[in-house]
Amino acid sequence: MNVRPMDHASESELRAVLELFSLVYGRELSPEFYRWRFLANPFGPPLVTLLWDGDTLAGHYSASPMRSFCDGEFASAQSMTTMTHPDYRNQGVFTKLAEDLYARMPALGVEMIWGWPNTQSHYGFVQRLGWSDVGVVVTMTRHLTGKERSAQLPTELPGPAPWMSGLFFESAADGRVYASLRDAAYLRWRYVDNPGRTYRFFALGDGHDVVAVTTDYTTKEGKRALEVVDYLHGGNTEAFAALLEGLAALAREDGCAMVRTWMGLDDPGFPALERQGFTPREPLTYFGARVLGARKLPGFAPAQWRLTMGDSDNY
Repeated sequence: MNVRPMDHASESELRAVLELFSLVYGRELSPEFYRWRFLANPFGPPLVTLLWDGDTLAGHYSASPMRSFCDGEFASAQSMTTMTHPDYRNQGVFTKLAEDLYARMPALGVEMIWGWPNTQSHYGFVQRLGWSDVGVVVTMTRHLTGKERSAQLPTELPGPAPWMSGLFFESAADGRVYASLRDAAYLRWRYVDNPGRTYRFFALGDGHDVVAVTTDYTTKEGKRALEVVDYLHGGNTEAFAALLEGLAALAREDGCAMVRTWMGLDDPGFPALERQGFTPREPLTYFGARVLGARKLPGFAPAQWRLTMGDSDNY
């Protein structure tokens, strides 16, 4: 049994990873997506650990290089794809892989690992790998009835613009932890370059006060939802409320049954959600993190972090 970093220049190892993904999850993962997220990520070196038993790939754990922000930028990684070959389950494969990757990260400048454990992995992350819980994120949902008041439809943008970076840094001056530094470079990589899903950018009129990123989603019940996966309002809550109302009108015109997003109670924009009928609903999602070096954070209470749907690879 050999635990080692993935040779990111090896096409044969990439094929083995994608074949293991198909075996474990019963669906295909494209090589274009894997390269975009892990091997050609502009924010840091590949962070992939493999477990080989001879010629058999027994396990895989990958993290996505990211930039986080808390009173300044620092390098982090988003915990992502874990896979164990069916013949090697219940043998501590994931723990071995994670410990190996976390031990290598500080030398690469990575100061924090963070992510969204599911119900199967949450116990292991917290009890065995030293993660701290930040909380459970609820999905704020507004069901559309067709009786919403009329609103000015938002202006669709061709993509990220430099002024969006200013909005982020204006918002991020609050001393909280931002899992992802959402400047224009990040927005382009995450939403425009992403080969797996289509996203749309919206602003209010021709102004630069607020921006939202949306995607279309179909629920398990077959209902269409407009998901506001990212937003920047720079503290201008009136503009944010107007943009939300416009997005709801747009969603209704497009035949969506609901609008969904993530937002903490302490976010300045949260009252706009309440006024417009957003309520906490499922799905519920764990969020946690582990500091890998000497980085000081304000804490691990939910109010000390800013998270959006776009921080999760599920959206």
